[in-house]
Amino acid sequence: MKKRTPFDYIKSINNKEFINDIVGFSSFIVNKVYSADAQFVFISNAINKKESHKLPPKCIYDFYYETIPKNRKWLKYPKSEKQLEHVKYIMEYYGCSEHNAKDYLELINKEELQDIIDYNKEKGE
Repeated sequence: MKKRTPFDYIKSINNKEFINDIVGFSSFIVNKVYSADAQFVFISNAINKKESHKLPPKCIYDFYYETIPKNRKWLKYPKSEKQLEHVKYIMEYYGCSEHNAKDYLELINKEELQDIIDYNKEKGE
């Protein structure tokens, strides 16, 4: 059997497919993923206030399993370098703030993003 990753546990929480074996569970990653969604930031904060490093991983998994509603959208793990580069391209292309550019990044498709990247690269040469 393949070793489970923290993302397998997130998927099981979202789909309500309970996993008894929590060997690959990472409370840090699960908290980070759920805290990135405004709808669940308070749930993640509740775990962090309870000093999650002192709670057993099984307890944290059970808490998320019981509090997150079924069939939630897939939550993305916050990215860094490449996403920041794309945000800069969008800021330059649209002349907007970093906050708005991050919103645009979630709304545009891959082709539109590639057009923006190509435009900025041509402009820079």
